[in-house]
Amino acid sequence: MSTLLLVVLAIITAIASVLALFFIRWREQQRLEKARAAINLSDDIGDLSVIADALQPWLSLLAKRFIGTEMHRRGVQLQQLDFPVSRKIQGALLQAEQWRNEPPASHKQELPVSPHQAQHLRQCLQSLMNHVRHSYQQHRIPKKQANDLLREIRVLNVRISVHVFSDKATAFLHLNNTTRAQHFINKASKSAATLDDIPDDLSKQLERLALRLSEVKAAQGPATPMESRLEKATEQMAADEESWKKKHY
Repeated sequence: MSTLLLVVLAIITAIASVLALFFIRWREQQRLEKARAAINLSDDIGDLSVIADALQPWLSLLAKRFIGTEMHRRGVQLQQLDFPVSRKIQGALLQAEQWRNEPPASHKQELPVSPHQAQHLRQCLQSLMNHVRHSYQQHRIPKKQANDLLREIRVLNVRISVHVFSDKATAFLHLNNTTRAQHFINKASKSAATLDDIPDDLSKQLERLALRLSEVKAAQGPATPMESRLEKATEQMAADEESWKKKHY
């Protein structure tokens, strides 16, 4: 065998080895990208399922259909990837089919008054808002639908805040602490004012609180200097405690 032929064979072998290495790395890269895509899709489905479970009593049919459609779309993409999914995700996809085709009717429940529970709902609303914006940017929903959904999310978010602040204000009114009650009524009013068009029921709720505050103040009569000092001391102690919690929690 000539030297030239040996050189050619060596070159061919080297090229084949390099191509085989590139092919192995390419397949591994494809596998990793497929796994990453499947994980992202599963995370989105799980996130939308949590949103659905948390907000179901207060969502419109439009919002429920949107959530069901988004979950279904990701489920189809998962099937195309031929990637195994957990039972939890399978259950969420079954829920998606129902929400996409025949969303369950909303049975109105009282909004939570616990700040912790309210914060969980608000986090779900923020996630839902992000899904709506992303869907609109990807041209999956028209502008009007996106605007209607975003409006619904903003209103529900304000309702949650107003409900929590109103509950706190009412509690202080029962204690005849008009200063603290006024503080939370102001917070509730400020939250409602973030809406361009405040729903009638929210306006009436704030009006009832203001009226109740006026009635309590009228029943108390003029405060004596000692009462004023005690009320200010109570308010200052509450403010100091709230400030401490913000720093340490």
